[in-house]
Amino acid sequence: MEKLFQQTLINRITNAIRCSLDPQLIFIAITQELGKGLKVDGCALSLWRKEDKFVQCVGLYNQVQGHINPLPQSVVPIALNPVLKQ
Repeated sequence: MEKLFQQTLINRITNAIRCSLDPQLIFIAITQELGKGLKVDGCALSLWRKEDKFVQCVGLYNQVQGHINPLPQSVVPIALNPVLKQ
């Protein structure tokens, strides 16, 4: 059953990605599908490069509100977060 769940979630995310060429809409769709599919209270999708000082939140999902906009800005430097440094 676990494989079926994973494949279904991957298919839903893939379909959401195909619906737009706009990166912001793609990030929103990915975050919403992950949040709903994993049945979590909330989730976030963030991007960063080695030279960035802060992560950029590109998608935020809350079970009650759905997609949250405007997206928050990170206030904790990447250098102070051991997980992000890896």
